[in-house]
Amino acid sequence: MEVKSEEITGDTAVVKLMLSYGNGETDEELFKLAKEEGEWKIDISK
Repeated sequence: MEVKSEEITGDTAVVKLMLSYGNGETDEELFKLAKEEGEWKIDISK
């Protein structure tokens, strides 16, 4: 897994990750994060 980019605004962030699989394939995914009690966590809210 490699962080390709990040955009932080206050207590929220969007991170683009490059995921590498065992078969050699890769995929880029965007993850929304929220800062809770000083720790970044994946935000699964709608």
